[in-house]
Amino acid sequence: MKLDRWLFTFGKLSRREADKAISEGRVTVDGIVTIKPFLDVDEKKTILLDGALVQKTAMEPVIMKLYKPRGVVVSKVDQRACSSTVFDLLPKSETRWIYVGRLDIDSEGLLLLTNVGRIAHFLESPKTALKREYMVKVFGHVDDSKLSAIQQGPNIKGINYSACKISVLRQAEKQTWLKIVLTEGKNREIRILMDHIGLRVSRLIRTAYGPFTINNMKPGEIESIFCRAISKINLFPLM
Repeated sequence: MKLDRWLFTFGKLSRREADKAISEGRVTVDGIVTIKPFLDVDEKKTILLDGALVQKTAMEPVIMKLYKPRGVVVSKVDQRACSSTVFDLLPKSETRWIYVGRLDIDSEGLLLLTNVGRIAHFLESPKTALKREYMVKVFGHVDDSKLSAIQQGPNIKGINYSACKISVLRQAEKQTWLKIVLTEGKNREIRILMDHIGLRVSRLIRTAYGPFTINNMKPGEIESIFCRAISKINLFPLM
């Protein structure tokens, strides 16, 4: 394992914090200060961060499902200092939770968190291409031909968007509920796609991410899935 990943996995640091600690000379390997983040290390090495041992620990992989309420920020720190963050909703513990796939402050629904960086990377990776499902309420006239056009993957302001699937769930005189399935997660992607065809999003709920679904969860509710249940999904090697 590379040194930066070791610190990220076992040292309760973010990738940025790990790289910073290494560059500042706060990490030693077998008594020698190193500033090489990609140095190969293993459990036979003595790795110290600020003089404290960072060793491989037995960690049960966990994926946590959270129904992110609208108005809550997906970040460890709210830069605007006016809203709560998803980490304010989690039980107090020493666990370093990593969120999988952001939801903007005005969106709600399923957010996955895990205590293992490798799992987070796998779930988010474009190569994995897991489906993300959303229920989206829009205002404006829903034109089938325009929906078909954006499903092919449009180029909007120089940015290429991948193909998606859109179906009409319920339609009323002034509003429509759509089901939208993506396999990528560009920033505010659904809102940009809808705006491109003249539809205004009034509510956006993520209902599924890969094999994980929100079911009957309510805003703020949390469910934990431990390694035994994860392995039954046969989605990826855990460790």
